[in-house]
Amino acid sequence: MDSKKSGYQRNILSFSEEQAGVILHQFVTSCNGGEGEREEGEREREREEEEEEEEEEEEEEEEEEEALE
Repeated sequence: MDSKKSGYQRNILSFSEEQAGVILHQFVTSCNGGEGEREEGEREREREEEEEEEEEEEEEEEEEEEALE
C-alpha cells in the first residue's frame, strides 16, 4: 500500500488544486464505502427540512399577527 500511496501523492501534485480536491474526495469516498456522500445527502435533507420548518413557523407567526390586528 505504501508504494500505491506514494504514487497517489506524486500524481496528485500534477493536478490543479481544484482537480486535486475532487480526486482526493473521490478517493476518500471510495475508501470509506461511500459513507461521506450518504452523510452529505442526509445533512442536505436535514437542512432543507429545517428551512421548511422555519418558513412554516414564520408563516404561522405572520398569520397570528394579522389575526391580532
